[in-house]
Amino acid sequence: GTAEQPIRIQGVAVNGQRPLIVGGVNPATGYAVHFLNSHHMVFDNFEVSNGIDRLATGTLDSSRYDAHQCVRHEAHDITLARSKVFACANNGVFGTDEGSGSLTLDPVEITRSGCVQPPMQCGNNKHPLYVATDPNAYPGAVLRIVDSHVHGNIAGEGLKMRAGRGEIHHNWIEVTGPHEYRALALYGFDTSTQASLDAPIHHDVMGNVLIVDAATSSANAVVRVGSDRTAGDNHANTHGRARFVNNTVVVNGGTGVPVLW
Repeated sequence: GTAEQPIRIQGVAVNGQRPLIVGGVNPATGYAVHFLNSHHMVFDNFEVSNGIDRLATGTLDSSRYDAHQCVRHEAHDITLARSKVFACANNGVFGTDEGSGSLTLDPVEITRSGCVQPPMQCGNNKHPLYVATDPNAYPGAVLRIVDSHVHGNIAGEGLKMRAGRGEIHHNWIEVTGPHEYRALALYGFDTSTQASLDAPIHHDVMGNVLIVDAATSSANAVVRVGSDRTAGDNHANTHGRARFVNNTVVVNGGTGVPVLW
C-alpha cells in the first residue's frame, strides 16, 4: 500500500456480528494478527482474540501463559478501525521498539486482556495496550488513539506508550482490576536511542475520560508522564511537553492516588 492508497482489509458484519479472528496460542508465533513490514494498511470492522479469557473462568489461569499479543504491530501507517480486541492472554495491542512506525486506533475496544507476573509467568505485567515506535526507522512516528474504550482488563497500565508522539483524543479508559495500576503511562523510548531536549517526545491528551477505582485496583496514579526509570533516572525520559485539555478524571474510593505523577 501507499499513504495515499492504503490496503484495506474489510470485515463485513452478518446479522450485526463482525468477523472474529481467534488464534495466537502457539508460543512460537503467539499472534492472532501480525503486521510485519506490511505498511499503509487499514484493518476495519473485526473482532480479535487469542481465545484465553482468564476473567471468564473466575481465576487467573497460570497454565496458559504462552500466548503473546492479539495484535502485534511491526509496520508503519497502520490503522485499526471499528474493532474489538478481547480475551488476550498477554497484550491486547502491542507495538515493538524496532520496525514500528505510526499506528492509529479509531475506534477500538480493548478488554479482558493482560497478564500478571506472578502467577502467570509472563515475565512482567503485560499491558492491555502497549505501543512503542522505532526512533531510528520512524523518528516522526505517531500513536493516535481516538474514540476508543479500554476497560475491564487484567493487569498493568491501560495505555502504556513509548511512541515518538502521542495523540490521545476522546477515549474512555478505566482501571478497576486488582492488578491494574494506572490509566495512562506516557514514557520515552526504551532503546539505545533516547529522546532529548533537541529531539523531544510530546503528548497531546484531550477530551478523555479517565476512571480509576482506587478501592478495587492497585492504582498509585491516574497518569504517569516522563520516565519509568527502567534503567536509571535518565532512561526513557520524554524531555517534552504533555498537554492536557478538557479531560474528565474520576478517582473512586481510597486515598493518596494522584492524578498526575
